[in-house]
Amino acid sequence: MGLKYLYFHVEHNIKFSSAVMLDHVLDGLKVFSKYNKHRRLLLDDILASIARLPNSKRSLRTYRLNSDENVQMLTALVLQLIQCVVELPEELTQVIGCKNDSQNSKDCKDTKVVEEKKELNMDRDVLVCNRYQTAMSTAFSFLSVFLQKTGSKHEDIDYRPLFENFVQDLLATVNKPEWPAAELLLSLLGKLLVQKFSNKDTDMALRVSSLDCLGVVAAKLRRDAVSSQLELENIKGIIQEVKEEENRDAPMLEDGSPPMENGTSNVTSNSSSKKSKKKHKSGSDRIRENEGPSNEEEERTMFLQRVLLDWLAVNSESEVALLHARHFYIGQWYREAFTEIMRQKQGPLPQPSGRKSGSHNKKKRKRRGDESEEESSEDSEEDNDEEGGKRGGHVDEMLVAEVTQLAVKRKLFLLTKVPAFPPASPGAKTQTLQTHISYDNAELITRYLASKRPFSQSFDMYLKQILRVLTESAIAVRTKAMKCLTMVVEADPGVLSRSDMQLGVHHSFLDHSTSVREAAVDLVGKFVLSRPEVLNTYYDMISARILDTGVSVRKRVIKILKDICLECPDFTKIPEICVKMIRRINDEEGIKKLVQEVFQNMWFTPVRERPHLDEESLLRKVNNITEVVVACRDTGLDWFEQLLQSMFKPREDKDDVTKINTEPPKSLVTACKQIVDCLVRHILVLEEDGQENHPTEQPRTTTQRILACHKTLYLFAKIRPQLLVDHAITLQPYLAWRCRTQVDFTMIGVVARTLELVVPLMEHPSETFLSQLEEDSVKLILQHDRTVITSCLALLGSIVNTVTKNYRLIKDCFTRYHIFIVDYKRLSEENPNNPKLATLKPLFRRALYTIGLLLKHFDLKNEKIRCGLPDNITEQVFETLMYFMDLPDMNLRYYTLQALGFVCIRHCELMRGSRLQQLYHMMLLDPSANTQLRIQTLQNIETYLQEEEVRMIKQDQEWAKQKTRENLKEMCDVQSGMASAIIQDYLKQVLECVVAGCVIVRHSALRVIQLVLAQGLVHPVMIVPYLVCMSTDTEEAIAHSADKQLQDIEKKYPGFIGMKAMQGFRLSYRLHSLIQAAPPTRGYRIKDGEHPGALNGFLYSIMRSTKQHRRAVAFSLLKQFEEQARTSLCELLFITDNLAYFPYQVLDEPLFIIHHIDIMISVTGSNLLQSFREALLPPPNAEVKINPETGQPEFVDDLDDEEDVEVYLSRLPQSLTPLVECINASQGCLLLLMLKDYMKEIYGITDGKITQYSPSDSSRQYEKSVSRKSTAKFNPKPILKRLKEEPEQELANVDDTRPKIDLINQYLNFKALMLKIDPDDDDDSDVDIPKKPFHNDANMPVPHTRSLRGNQASLAIFVFIVHICIFFSLKCFNHPH
Repeated sequence: MGLKYLYFHVEHNIKFSSAVMLDHVLDGLKVFSKYNKHRRLLLDDILASIARLPNSKRSLRTYRLNSDENVQMLTALVLQLIQCVVELPEELTQVIGCKNDSQNSKDCKDTKVVEEKKELNMDRDVLVCNRYQTAMSTAFSFLSVFLQKTGSKHEDIDYRPLFENFVQDLLATVNKPEWPAAELLLSLLGKLLVQKFSNKDTDMALRVSSLDCLGVVAAKLRRDAVSSQLELENIKGIIQEVKEEENRDAPMLEDGSPPMENGTSNVTSNSSSKKSKKKHKSGSDRIRENEGPSNEEEERTMFLQRVLLDWLAVNSESEVALLHARHFYIGQWYREAFTEIMRQKQGPLPQPSGRKSGSHNKKKRKRRGDESEEESSEDSEEDNDEEGGKRGGHVDEMLVAEVTQLAVKRKLFLLTKVPAFPPASPGAKTQTLQTHISYDNAELITRYLASKRPFSQSFDMYLKQILRVLTESAIAVRTKAMKCLTMVVEADPGVLSRSDMQLGVHHSFLDHSTSVREAAVDLVGKFVLSRPEVLNTYYDMISARILDTGVSVRKRVIKILKDICLECPDFTKIPEICVKMIRRINDEEGIKKLVQEVFQNMWFTPVRERPHLDEESLLRKVNNITEVVVACRDTGLDWFEQLLQSMFKPREDKDDVTKINTEPPKSLVTACKQIVDCLVRHILVLEEDGQENHPTEQPRTTTQRILACHKTLYLFAKIRPQLLVDHAITLQPYLAWRCRTQVDFTMIGVVARTLELVVPLMEHPSETFLSQLEEDSVKLILQHDRTVITSCLALLGSIVNTVTKNYRLIKDCFTRYHIFIVDYKRLSEENPNNPKLATLKPLFRRALYTIGLLLKHFDLKNEKIRCGLPDNITEQVFETLMYFMDLPDMNLRYYTLQALGFVCIRHCELMRGSRLQQLYHMMLLDPSANTQLRIQTLQNIETYLQEEEVRMIKQDQEWAKQKTRENLKEMCDVQSGMASAIIQDYLKQVLECVVAGCVIVRHSALRVIQLVLAQGLVHPVMIVPYLVCMSTDTEEAIAHSADKQLQDIEKKYPGFIGMKAMQGFRLSYRLHSLIQAAPPTRGYRIKDGEHPGALNGFLYSIMRSTKQHRRAVAFSLLKQFEEQARTSLCELLFITDNLAYFPYQVLDEPLFIIHHIDIMISVTGSNLLQSFREALLPPPNAEVKINPETGQPEFVDDLDDEEDVEVYLSRLPQSLTPLVECINASQGCLLLLMLKDYMKEIYGITDGKITQYSPSDSSRQYEKSVSRKSTAKFNPKPILKRLKEEPEQELANVDDTRPKIDLINQYLNFKALMLKIDPDDDDDSDVDIPKKPFHNDANMPVPHTRSLRGNQASLAIFVFIVHICIFFSLKCFNHPH
């Protein structure tokens, strides 16, 4: 027991002399190696002694490996104990000597005497392999106990930190020459860890820690594998150096020749060193010539093994424990000689059973047959090789024979190395054992030899096991597996190129858990840049996660994409990456801030200017920006503009326009100035290149690139027009660009828009420049299409109103078009069929469009601007336009309506006039109105709101400059409330357009609603029902926008949505009655690859967070099933679909609905059954009684247990209307009953849970999460059949009894379902009773009513109690005190 006490004392820092410590170690090792039965006890005591140490002493690393590394005393002790088990007798060398030297009979006799010992009577293979197998069994036993303690909850201390430290120590000692047992322990540990984390019955904490340890081991293996590939040349250098030293120091025989090999001098030589060319060949060369087949790799291996063993022997004089390490190496190499050589030859192929050592291995397995399964499992790999050899008949026999011969040769050599210091060779003058390598070289040799063994080649197996658990159900296991893969990839990023790795990572990218997806993204992001060849492979996976639902995942993806842009500037998909990142500019605040920081670093950081400007990087940046602008334009969304807006005008400034805006940072302005200057230079270069290459025709691609640059300049001008003031004169000639394609027209429009913003900021522009701008603008207005007219008139308005004040030019242009319109009106009045009208129509359309824009940009009510035009010129134009609105020509009406919209932007009082109001209301509400006119009317209102917002912002900015000089008492802003007043006149009609069959109309209405909400023109509660309706739209863009508006409203005004939810449901039903292809209208949607979801599911998810709100929504829906609601059956089906597919998350939600279904059915259903019975004729021989309360005669009805259809037919009255009304009213109850059965089936709710549930229960037992246990669809076939059938036949027809029989069967089915409300007492428990799946079948069996008479009585009592409860609840509500 000396070892245990030694460990205990050393950990307590008790001082020992070196002699005492050495005695303790040697005594302990002797005991451990000699007494097999005590080994388990010693190891268990060592582990138990750890628990008695104080916390500060348990993890001390006091055993020094070298100058840099220390390990725990526990680790060093266990490794020494495992190594000392393999103790080989030196007599094995004498056995070999006898077998190899048959001429020396005397020596043989002496050897036979020695062989009388029991151990030497055994086969040498069995002896060596048994010793090594014992060490394996001991190591496996220790690891099993240690690992089991880490997962046990009954231990006094937590063994997990100790075990993790132990694994780290093993990784530190593996491939160290003095610790060969570390590799064995790690190999066995890997198999144990795989067993633990693969077993789902294992404790979760143990599974996770086992997986973590395996990841650490796998990473170490991969790191060593990568380094070993670079060490072959070093190994060759060591071999060459050792051979030169050995040849120099070799002992000489008396005749002057080197001695023959006896295990102490050279065993083999490297054929590549060409020693045979020397005059005197070494002994190893002679052996190589006389022995069987060999090769360079085998010679190298044996030489290195001999050098390493000699190094251990020489150093054992100062450290006795190294002798055990020598024997451990010999046993290990001896046992695996054949498999290792075969692996070198052609991979890990099995050996056949007929090889020489096969019989010995059979004996070995028999000898250890009494050992436990645990102890035999460690050798599974080698046993599989052997058994595979029996099946591997295809193995080349010549190869097997060659490998067998090489293995025998190696074994004989290893046996000669058992004695550390063998006797001198006969005839040698001197015999000295010495080593020619340093410790570092010994470590390098150890690592090289270990690289050929199974453990070093087990990385693939470990990686597959880690990848396999990525499909586990436990999130903790999947997350830990991803972190293990991260450690592996950190060791070698090349692993990312493996196909199995790519599949595993892709699967984790789509994992349900956010933490797993984040770990997967983090794994790829860390190392994809170090391997550009895998960037294309993983790019699509990474970029798709930028839309991930997890905020942390999106943030990590954005950081990775930023690194790709910075580190790989030549990557072809950088513009696409930038577009994806810019689209997140409207994400939640954290993401938005990150996107701003990313582009601040990428684009809006100034480029180095000294000693000279870095044109290359600046041009690359500009090209990326232009590509992004074009891509954003293609999607119809100006993400880049929003990015610039957020950079120059942060949110705190946008919320309060009266606040004095702080100047943007100088670095931002400088960077933007560099970009703008580079863009202008780039445009000039592109134009020059295009003219040189194609002097007669501008190439299309060059024009498109120039257009992209102009679009980018326009976006900068919108946000910071001062940046382009110096370039206005450069841009002006592009207004005279020769137009051939639509790209050219677009370019002129963009340039005009840019100059519109820049020219007013110029200080003292030249008259020539301004007059040229006016001339170009007028020419373009007269010649080109509407896009150019719009831009050039805006430019003209900006120049004239702010700079030149040349209103006479505007008067001339206006007069020209106004006279033309008046003449066209006169021709139409005189003769509507005049052929000139058709000829002049294109010019008339241009005149209408231009007149409208002129009245938009210039206030002709101002006498200075009119320049002599009549005072009522605006009214004249309005009357003329209204005339054309009454014409039947839809094309003229469309252009006239567009012009009216332009006129009303500046002259908004016209929108409050009765004529325009009637016109707009008719366009918006009349179902027969032309769809194009309806859309244009909505666009007119939208444009007015947009322009009014811009005008108000400018007005507020002016006020901010002059507020110190203004008198608040004298201010009277009439215009400030005009937009609100106007929208009040049109809001109802706009909202009605939400429920329209045309998707473009709904889009236009949504844009108006968004502007109204953004500007706060009306209270949002008026719009909530229509937003609820739009959130169910089949067009995703509409639905998502409405969802966002609903979220914002609920955040600002909690509870408002619930107040209007029912109106929203009705509007949703109206909308889907129009857009769903075939009746009946259903209340769910199905997306590809997803389960059905409620159309109003998003509304419910908003309300779900508060129990009160979600219950209010559910209860208001259930109220629609009451008789007083008079809701149609088709609408009830729509509501029921929503209730069935709402995204319920806790058990309380479905239970609350089922609870109220039972209450409603018990009251409404019982009343309907009673009404149906009362409407029947009395039976012929019925007993008549006088009701004492009413005094009216009544008959005794015993139909409660009757199911014979003939009996009911005989009692049908002449008029079946009351019966039909009862059955129609019962369909709502039937829907609720089917809904109840569906929810019970889909959420696994038992009758016992329903009975025990109480809505007023304040405990948390019903707040448990719930999930759908089935993917069955809610499909109420009887209701669907009823809704799809033709109108019912005349039931009074006496000749046709089929409708009457159907009416009676419906009654009997409904009655049977009603009796299921009160379940048997056997179901009043939470025990799940097997039941058939829910099929919503129309042909459901009708139960025998005679057997349910008791239930009918219970039902009546239940109804009576419910009535009393409701009565008292109302009393309490009315009189709370």
